[in-house]
Amino acid sequence: MWQKNLNLNQRLKRLGTHGGNSFKFIFAFCLFIYVMHFLANHEKAIIKIIPTLDWDLNWARFMKRTLFEGQGIGGSDFGVCFLILLGLGVLFWDLTSFRKTAARFFALRTKAGLLFVYGVGVSVAFVQSLKWGLGRARPYLFLENPELYSDWHSFGKISSAVGNVNGSFPSGHVGAVMVLFAAVECALPKHVQTPRRVFLRIFGLMVALMPPVLMGFSRVAIGDHWPTDTWASLSFGLLFWSYLSSEPSQAVQNHTHQIQPARFLEYQICFVMLGLSQCLNLFVWNFKALVQQGNLHSVYAMLALFGLGTLVTKITLSLFNRLRAQHLRFSKMKLKNL
Repeated sequence: MWQKNLNLNQRLKRLGTHGGNSFKFIFAFCLFIYVMHFLANHEKAIIKIIPTLDWDLNWARFMKRTLFEGQGIGGSDFGVCFLILLGLGVLFWDLTSFRKTAARFFALRTKAGLLFVYGVGVSVAFVQSLKWGLGRARPYLFLENPELYSDWHSFGKISSAVGNVNGSFPSGHVGAVMVLFAAVECALPKHVQTPRRVFLRIFGLMVALMPPVLMGFSRVAIGDHWPTDTWASLSFGLLFWSYLSSEPSQAVQNHTHQIQPARFLEYQICFVMLGLSQCLNLFVWNFKALVQQGNLHSVYAMLALFGLGTLVTKITLSLFNRLRAQHLRFSKMKLKNL
């Protein structure tokens, strides 16, 4: 009924906004599928050619190493350590009286929470659930036994029965450094009104994309990942960040009236996301057992997991909307109004 009160110009503007967002999504999805199809058709040849190339792979080995596995500091450690600091910073704010006095840091606090949720969602919840569920063989296993190869959209041939459940698709290292891209993008000016700011934002985005792109090339160069693995992690990271950092609907904004940033909201979201990732992981495992082994008992488990996953997804989206609304509110709030 409320739409009858809108004049023609307002209706056309509203239709153009929604149509523009739909067009962007369709274009991004088509580009993702096209690149995945192109890489999938050539990735076998790429992996076979790489060992014959005479180049220095010390930089690629540095990107592979991780301090958390006793290998020395590596490329992904910068993203992981930054994510840990974000989580500790948000927890410190919520557990102390600092949140009641430092009103000038409200916008910074919500940005830290947004980045923390993004990092956990990309590098832990989504990536790890698919890696364990799909079980795609890594390229070095393919070079030893070509029969282990599987496409990115199909179930792999490795499982816990052969002692390797850490699959190849998608790349966890790329997901770990994507939080650095999100941090730089979050710090860049959003309201581009001058040519200088336009140049600064474009240049900043290009620099911010260098760590995940270099990480993707390094993972392919040393035979730990297929090109489709790294492209999938990069694409999902960009898509997830564009959703989290986008402006929520007006209805969601109207229901968000916190005087201060919501307490422990980010940890609630991370907890729910991890539960959702486990539902996804178990669902994929049961579907894999049904397809490959014909296990009919997996159907009942899949139905139960589908219902549970739907409920958890609804809760996750609701919490996401609260996070996006509070981030938008505090990022626009003037210091003189605090």
